[in-house]
Amino acid sequence: MTPGPAFSLHRVAVSSAWRWLFFVGFAISTTMVPLTMWAQASTDAEVMTSQPLISPIHAPAPAEGSPMFELMPPDKTGIVMNYPIEPNHSLNRLYPYGWAAGGVAIGDINGDGKADLFFAGGPVANRLFTQVGDFQFLEVTTRAGISGGDRWCAGAAMADIDNDGDLDIYVTCYGESNLLFINQSEGNEIRFEENAEKQHLDSRDGSLNAAFADFDRDGALDLFVQTYHLEPEDGRPEKSPGINLQGGIPLIEDQWSPYYVAFRGQGEQLAWTESGRPDYFLRNKGFSFFEDFSEASGMALGRTHGTSLTWCDVDHDGFPDLYVGNDRNDPDLFYRNSQQKTLIEATSQAFPHTPWNARGTVAADFNNDLLVDLLSANAGGLSATDDLALGFPQTADRIAMLNTGGAPQVARNHLLINTGAARFIDTAWMSGLSHAGSVWSTKAGDFD
Repeated sequence: MTPGPAFSLHRVAVSSAWRWLFFVGFAISTTMVPLTMWAQASTDAEVMTSQPLISPIHAPAPAEGSPMFELMPPDKTGIVMNYPIEPNHSLNRLYPYGWAAGGVAIGDINGDGKADLFFAGGPVANRLFTQVGDFQFLEVTTRAGISGGDRWCAGAAMADIDNDGDLDIYVTCYGESNLLFINQSEGNEIRFEENAEKQHLDSRDGSLNAAFADFDRDGALDLFVQTYHLEPEDGRPEKSPGINLQGGIPLIEDQWSPYYVAFRGQGEQLAWTESGRPDYFLRNKGFSFFEDFSEASGMALGRTHGTSLTWCDVDHDGFPDLYVGNDRNDPDLFYRNSQQKTLIEATSQAFPHTPWNARGTVAADFNNDLLVDLLSANAGGLSATDDLALGFPQTADRIAMLNTGGAPQVARNHLLINTGAARFIDTAWMSGLSHAGSVWSTKAGDFD
């Protein structure tokens, strides 16, 4: 039997007032921009993120009672992207996790003023669509040279990495080196050159997401790469891996160390569990040459299940700060930019608590006070029964989560409002946003 598509990312909804575009489906990371305009990536030190800030569009709100969005089917847009379940795929062990589908990046890659679309392919090839008319797109994957080969591509980010005035594409991959596609397009000739190894951006791990920002204000974009986990190629161990004590610290044997960690459980019994992977912070030294700056930056990059991240200047000092959302018991982490080429972990000082599964995080001014707020969405149920069915933490586990470091974790969405005094308050309950089911991505915009 030929397996049918499990995930589809080809339906487009268009806002009648603002002409926004977003996708209905399952995605790891997405970018949202208005399709009728695009803020060209800047090359100066004001650049904070790979997602250019959106300028207000003075358009009338939709008439009362009229639909805010119009569904645009693939036969009108030309956008078709399916994520099939292929039982015989060599990486089929990834399907139960966040790798089942890829992310989406949106930007004007050919300088014609229209937003184009890049899909990270996951189990299939990547796809690139250029916009040729009013919400009509043409696939240019083959001639652009960005299919990704047989890699399992997960996340994607567009940014002007080489400061030449056009958008390049960075793609994270599972178990293979990440990809950097440098834009060499001229007019209607869409062409990219893969250049990750030359620029030291070819890290090989369980890479899931990536985001660019000029963290040290030197005019060159730096990069944070978020990882999730690795799955053993030959399957999980049939019996407990060997655990050794070194200086009283339990360590799992080398064969299994990329996948699992050892610890002391109840009654000081030696135990083991699945482990996440360390994230990477890469600093641009100029001329698009990157160095691993993870340790030098002062970041506490332990092994975590990373699922979302956003750069944002929460204290209006002109230097981007970083919120890193993590899955499972791994705490979310917030880093303040010291302005001295270091990032200082300040989660507990800034937040009363954070989500348990922070699989979607977005920064925006939600209460119009000119301060950057955060919406961090939790992958959870709508009731206690749903939480049980999904295997989410119950009383004993919730208590244990208080000791995992960072701020306490609560299994629901968080709307974190910036007080302007280096502290956020959570208003999700008051705002009606505390529970929305199992969320995998969040975006914000003035849709009406």
